[in-house]
Amino acid sequence: MKNILIGLMFAFCFLVAQAGTTSGTIQYIDIRQSDGLIYFMINGVNAGRPACAVMPYWMLGNINNNTPTVKQQLALLMQAAATGKMVNITGKGICGLWSDGEDVNDVQLVM
Repeated sequence: MKNILIGLMFAFCFLVAQAGTTSGTIQYIDIRQSDGLIYFMINGVNAGRPACAVMPYWMLGNINNNTPTVKQQLALLMQAAATGKMVNITGKGICGLWSDGEDVNDVQLVM
């Protein structure tokens, strides 16, 4: 039993370590009418992304894109796009919103 728990803890740490990162300027932001999906691309290099994230874009949101956090993150992305400022993006390590792009966990505007 102890070996199983150790194995599960190791697997969890490995999954958490697979969250992607990138830094750069906004290339584009897309918000689809059909399903409300928000996705964007950064002029930068993506690193450490999960295997499911085969496309270079990032997915922003959750089941309800009207949450304060999604609005705040979108506002930061729009501010960065309008001013040419860089952003740092950290992913969740999953492709839950769309099958080929990593979900965003953290958006940081670089001042």
